[in-house]
Amino acid sequence: MVDFYRHDIVGWMDGTEGLDHLEYRAYHVICEMIYLNEGPITFNLRGIAGRCNMRLDHLRRAVASLVEKGKLRIAEGLLSNDRCGRELDLIRQNRRNAAKGGRGSSRRAKNGSSANANDAYANANASSENANASSANANDAYAIGDSDNPLKYNDAHTAPLAGKVSLLEESRVEELTLLASERELPKKGIGKPTRDAAFELFKAAYPKRDGSQDWAKAREIFDRQVAAGVDPEDIIGGAQRFAADVRRRGDEGTRFVKQARTWLNGKLWQEFPATAAGATAPSGGGKALPPPPPDWPSRLPPPEICFATWSRNSWPGSWGFPPGDPSSLIPPSIAGEWRKRIQEQEAA
Repeated sequence: MVDFYRHDIVGWMDGTEGLDHLEYRAYHVICEMIYLNEGPITFNLRGIAGRCNMRLDHLRRAVASLVEKGKLRIAEGLLSNDRCGRELDLIRQNRRNAAKGGRGSSRRAKNGSSANANDAYANANASSENANASSANANDAYAIGDSDNPLKYNDAHTAPLAGKVSLLEESRVEELTLLASERELPKKGIGKPTRDAAFELFKAAYPKRDGSQDWAKAREIFDRQVAAGVDPEDIIGGAQRFAADVRRRGDEGTRFVKQARTWLNGKLWQEFPATAAGATAPSGGGKALPPPPPDWPSRLPPPEICFATWSRNSWPGSWGFPPGDPSSLIPPSIAGEWRKRIQEQEAA
């Protein structure tokens, strides 16, 4: 078991700069556990979640994101990290060098004290054997299906790492379910065109602030959150409710409005959940929107984006008057079709 190892502070900060708070927590704890185990650890979601003090679904998304970013590897039910593996190889090499140094010292001292030299040689061999035995015991402690050797300082009844066979099988099922859900993302339409449209809705809904927004960085974080399984509708709805709260406080257009990138990275839409009274009709329904007319205004987004925004009562002022207004740029016939579709959705 490794109780001490070198910590490259600059390398760690650079390598974890792009992680959110859940990914960072999971990554830190998993790396520490790999060092303690001196090798890959069993991918037991319940056990690791207990060590991270995280919910299972949060840990599942965090691990999936870390694997996607190349920070962690999953193979044969084990979690590993390349940097940890290299550091552990250096630690093992230093142990071997220390053992060889002990034997060399004994040879240099044999003219002075043959007995002391023999003792040093024996102690060096014993140290090497103990180190090997410790490594073997650590590996045995996390062998698949072994429930008798929980992690040091971790009670077996709370969150054992090397779980029982039933927990191991459960973690494998959860992992396969996670991978299957990730493969299904394209089938659900979370592709680039859909993300583009959703991000435009988010930009339109997010309150104005005094200063830059850095939309390019915000887009990167938005895509990462969606790839991790967050529903874009939740983000957009949270931004709308956040904007309403900002306007209520009178802070819109001031420096007190967070940058969009900060708001997204902190998952602050979770602080503005939808309520039953504030829920709006979905913009889907499986029915095709009418095709854009030939004279569709160039200043407006595509019709499907305009409809989704109007159906949520979040039509931005920068687009002009909303559908149904006599001064609106949207043709009355299109506005009528949209109103009819919303009524059908509410009645369904």
